[in-house]
Amino acid sequence: VNTLRRDILSKPRDDASLAREVHAMRETMRKHLLSDGRMEDGEFHLKQGVGGIVDIEFMVQYGVLAHAHQCHDLLTYTDNIRILDGFERQNILSASQAQDLREAYEIMRAAEHRLTLQNQAGEVSSYDLQEQRQKVMAIWATMMAC
Repeated sequence: VNTLRRDILSKPRDDASLAREVHAMRETMRKHLLSDGRMEDGEFHLKQGVGGIVDIEFMVQYGVLAHAHQCHDLLTYTDNIRILDGFERQNILSASQAQDLREAYEIMRAAEHRLTLQNQAGEVSSYDLQEQRQKVMAIWATMMAC
């Protein structure tokens, strides 16, 4: 399984095409998952909202697909935090960008877990986590420019 994973992930890809495909897939997914009327004005869905958990996960997946053919150490781990560490080591992201994504991911996941334990939906006020969301969106705009 690890050999197959390594072989698939380390194939060279056209960065611009890959970014367009990942961006389109993310937008399709967001429209589908948030189109059921669950979201009220003033609410932020921790996972699916713009600047949320899944945006970070998509950037991590994109980064591995785009760079693993040159940076094989990105294939060592499968968790987002350690992959972001690898992006920092390989200068795929700056130290501050990698830290911003790690911090946003950890904060949002912790909030999601707290809400789940309270049997509540994974939604918070749109005013909550604004700083983290803005950073995620800024990095998305840079990383996923196509």
